[in-house]
Amino acid sequence: MTSTAWALAWPVWRRHRWGLTAVLASVVAAATGVTVANAVLEPTQAMSTRIIASLPLLMCACYLASVFAYGFEADVAAAGTCFPARQFTLPVRTAELAGWPILTGAAAAALLWLVVAGILFRQSDIDVPLLWPALLAAAQLVWMQALLWWPFGLPLARPLVGMLVGHLPATGVMLAQNLDAPPWVLSTYLGGALVVGAAAAYAGVIRARHGTVPSWDWVFRVGRAVSIRRRERGAFASATRAQVWFECRRRGFMLPLLVVIMLPLFLLPLFLDEHDPPRLVRSLGLALAAPVFLAGMAGAAVGKHNPWARDHYSLPSFIATRPLTTTQMVAAKLRGAERTALIAWAVAAVLIAAAVFLSGADEPLGEMGRAWLAGRPAAEVAATVAAVAAVLVLMTWRRMAENLLIGLTGREWLIKGSVFAGVFVLFGLILFGLWFLIHPEYHHYVPELLPWLLATAVGLKFAAAVAAVRGLRRKRLVADRTLATLAGVWVAVYAALFGLFARVVPGEVVATSTLAMAIVVLMPLARVSALPLALDWNRHR
Repeated sequence: MTSTAWALAWPVWRRHRWGLTAVLASVVAAATGVTVANAVLEPTQAMSTRIIASLPLLMCACYLASVFAYGFEADVAAAGTCFPARQFTLPVRTAELAGWPILTGAAAAALLWLVVAGILFRQSDIDVPLLWPALLAAAQLVWMQALLWWPFGLPLARPLVGMLVGHLPATGVMLAQNLDAPPWVLSTYLGGALVVGAAAAYAGVIRARHGTVPSWDWVFRVGRAVSIRRRERGAFASATRAQVWFECRRRGFMLPLLVVIMLPLFLLPLFLDEHDPPRLVRSLGLALAAPVFLAGMAGAAVGKHNPWARDHYSLPSFIATRPLTTTQMVAAKLRGAERTALIAWAVAAVLIAAAVFLSGADEPLGEMGRAWLAGRPAAEVAATVAAVAAVLVLMTWRRMAENLLIGLTGREWLIKGSVFAGVFVLFGLILFGLWFLIHPEYHHYVPELLPWLLATAVGLKFAAAVAAVRGLRRKRLVADRTLATLAGVWVAVYAALFGLFARVVPGEVVATSTLAMAIVVLMPLARVSALPLALDWNRHR
């Protein structure tokens, strides 16, 4: 390796040495676990062990992709390039500046698959292909590099383009497999995708280093025209309303845009599957859950305060010195999230209704509705539909609001640490779920443990809420009268939801106490209460 390569590799190793060491340790642990499983377990149990051991290595692959694409330093929603600007001044050629991350990243991704195939499958006498999956891992990584490094002229253009084309290497493989294409076709396609992705990543670094960033003037001309019309209607009535407008203007279109892009994918089964009641309920359930899931991504974006500085997690003086209290600033964010949730669900309702009528699912849905009305009072059916709609909007708002908490602290170590912790918890739950599925002898414990788990979650939630309220009162961020009013609203909403669902859900299906605790867990409380504390910590550091 040349001195230039060492100079470019050393900062990456210095910053991510513990993470890269953890990747190596995960590979060693997986190899040890599979070797022991093959020696002492039955073949079926050994197979489940291999599946479970491969999941942490999938997380390692995502981590390696973020390291070699400089994803940990990127703001994917911003305009320009995500390639570190400080490296543009290094006395090296652009071919070396972009080439070494491309080569080392592709090699690391391919090598990880070869290790996984050799450790988890080949030593267990399972014949899996080596070449084209390694090329797929390398191609996906260089396409990620191309998307992050290419300079875009408008915010949010990068995630939009990524959703449209970032999946092409994997999608092409799935299509070729459905057509029973031979392995050499897959390898040829992925080799071409690898070359195209590497060329695009290299071209993106060239353009960014030369300052060649596209300027979509027509978008800004439209924005200026809208701003002029807004000013002609008069000034804002208060600073709080101005701040709400600012929050909606900055990130308010993120969730509706995600709904427009992603919801059609969830509605696609309506056009492909039969319209029997179980499949229809499943397809519509996934479509209704999609905005709630996407709200978490939009909420994390709303938590970024500083769109003008490279350290976009910090709170700039331009915002910190506004004539607003910390509580008013948090209230503006919550109101902005409320408007965004309502707009997103209006868009989702239009898309779902259009898909239902265009796919011909309106007739079986009508029959299901008439059967429901025949068995239950019309008022109860209407109240149930209204309650479900309200819960979906509330859950969407809750996801957006609660995901603001970590971002409002402005601490990069806490924000990125929470991401890693969330990933580890997610994979831990997946591992536990797989273990639970392959051990049916423990399934009968679920009805016994569920009330205790819910009671523990409720206790922790109320304890965190009490701690947050004590902090608010100690710092005098929220008046006692306001806290009492909010508590009364929370209790009223909880009572309405509990009363409705206790009437609709039979007691023999779900116990009343379990239903009561489940509604407490679903309603926003502790993290929303802690939002002013997080912003105050950021504002006065």
